[in-house]
Amino acid sequence: MAHTNEALSYAIYMANRWNESECSYVFNGYSNIERDDYEYSLGYHIWNKYREYCEDHGMYGAPMRLLYELDSTNLKLILDRACELYDGRKNRK
Repeated sequence: MAHTNEALSYAIYMANRWNESECSYVFNGYSNIERDDYEYSLGYHIWNKYREYCEDHGMYGAPMRLLYELDSTNLKLILDRACELYDGRKNRK
């Protein structure tokens, strides 16, 4: 997949779809925000980091900061999800 397609997909994904439940789905494999074990999960940790980035860098800077802070395994998870849902402009007319 071309990097420009990933970048566009990520931008659209973060603007339109990203929320706590989606974060849990991406990093935990399912949305478990209503369960007791959620606060001990990777999705919970990353969601709180994202909220911290929103406070420090604003809603436009937070997605970029998150992108830079993720390790390669977690970066692949979020980019794969973004491309799965939006795939750049491929399906746009």
